[in-house]
Amino acid sequence: MRRIVKILIPVLILAGLIGWRVHLNKVSAQALQTNGGGGGGRGGGRGNRSSNVSVGKVQMRDIVHTFSTTANIESPQTVKLSPKIAGVITQITVKEGDPVQIGQVLVKLDDSELQAAVRKNQAMLAVARAHLLQTQATQSSTLTPLATQIVQNQAAVRSAEASYNQLSDTFAQQVAAADALVTDAQSKVASAAAAVVNAQAAQTSAEANAANANTSLTRQTALLDAGAVAKQDVDNARTTAAVQAGSVGVAKAQVNAAQANLQSAQAQLKSAQNQATITKRKSRSDIAAAHASLVQAEQQLKNSKANTDQRAAYHATVAGLQADVQSAQADLITAQVQLSQTVIKSTINGFVSSRLADPGTLASPGTPVMNLQALKQVWVNVPIPQEQIAQISQGQDVTVTIDSLTGQKFHGRIFQINPSGDPSSRDFTVRVALDNDKAELKPGMFARISLDTEHIRGATVVPLEGIKKDDEGSYVWLFNAADSTIHRQAITIGASDDNGSQVLSGVKPGDQIVTVGGTRLKDGAKVTLGGVGGAGKDGKGGKGGHGKRHPQSQNQ
Repeated sequence: MRRIVKILIPVLILAGLIGWRVHLNKVSAQALQTNGGGGGGRGGGRGNRSSNVSVGKVQMRDIVHTFSTTANIESPQTVKLSPKIAGVITQITVKEGDPVQIGQVLVKLDDSELQAAVRKNQAMLAVARAHLLQTQATQSSTLTPLATQIVQNQAAVRSAEASYNQLSDTFAQQVAAADALVTDAQSKVASAAAAVVNAQAAQTSAEANAANANTSLTRQTALLDAGAVAKQDVDNARTTAAVQAGSVGVAKAQVNAAQANLQSAQAQLKSAQNQATITKRKSRSDIAAAHASLVQAEQQLKNSKANTDQRAAYHATVAGLQADVQSAQADLITAQVQLSQTVIKSTINGFVSSRLADPGTLASPGTPVMNLQALKQVWVNVPIPQEQIAQISQGQDVTVTIDSLTGQKFHGRIFQINPSGDPSSRDFTVRVALDNDKAELKPGMFARISLDTEHIRGATVVPLEGIKKDDEGSYVWLFNAADSTIHRQAITIGASDDNGSQVLSGVKPGDQIVTVGGTRLKDGAKVTLGGVGGAGKDGKGGKGGHGKRHPQSQNQ
């Protein structure tokens, strides 16, 4: 029986609600028949009674699309503290939830054995240093004269090397100068020989001209005796023969002078060649002597070094003692490092998220004894669907709210976008950073994320309740306050948000449109402002308005 009652009660309640709704629909239909305009399509006559309507103004405002989701607060840095050496925990200075700073001592291990090891290695280092100083003090007096001799021989070698190098450089310069003199003398000889050849050619030409002149004189004389030419022609021929004879004498003198110049140039060439030979021989001799001095100095240095067996043994001893000192230093540093590792310090600024051991526990390397988390800044890893990721950019502002922190909003920014999406969910992970100076945000908190995906500034916006659609497209009823009539106006719709749609053409900011009205509105019909959800002439919504979408507005 009780079970039947439990079933009947909900059924009766549901039936009552349905009956009440049917009654309201009948009352609404009767009111519409009483207040509605006359029949007819667009452009028909007006009814006998005006319809009650509500109007709203076309506004200019921004349309903002937002994306909302949920995620968990995470720490950007989680550190698991574990010792580097094994040891018994003697002290833990913090508990779960305590704040920590970089360098703060958190855990101490038993260090008694390591303290003893440090003192032992300090003593061994002191002994090794004492042995080294003692050896250096006893051997330095014996090796000082030998060291002085080696230094002197090294200086002699450097001096001999300098002399040898200088003579080598001078030799090259002197040889180059002597060769230049020889080359110059050879050039003069070639020039003088050419002059001799030219003079001899001139002498031969002059002798030929003189012979021709004598022949002409003999012919003219014979012709004069025969009475064939005048005496003047013979005199001219005689003068020409005399001139050519003088030219022969001049040419012979020039040949002799050119031959004398050639002999002088040849003598100069021979002298230059002899001088070059002498210079080369002398320079080679000086270089050989300098090289011999260098070899002698190097041999003396080698001999002095050969007598340093004692010095080599001393250096070997010192090197061995220095190695002992370095080994003792390394052992001491190792012991000090191990001693320092008995103290575990915080490596971040944050808080203790968990404590995994207590004093008296034997801690082992690699086994965490405490977990730390950073809180100066926290992260939220937000999954973004692939349809929205194109509207997300790095550096974008994000609003975060926490259910447990009622009334507070936190503002973060996107600092990382994973370029690869999840193959199964097709989501892309976006990481948001939130400043957390007051440490209000804790890892693991449930966060609600809101970010803008599209922002259209200065859009002409029409309330959603005023937009109608039919086969011809989208339109609104424009209200004319002057005569309280309405007119159909086609519009082009752009982007939309929860409170309205952007209109690209058809209306302008300030226009009044019908948002709530009868089901039989006509173009040019007179209407009355008022009724449930109505508005005054200023276009402000009345009771029940507030820009909410009317259930039947899209079908009117």
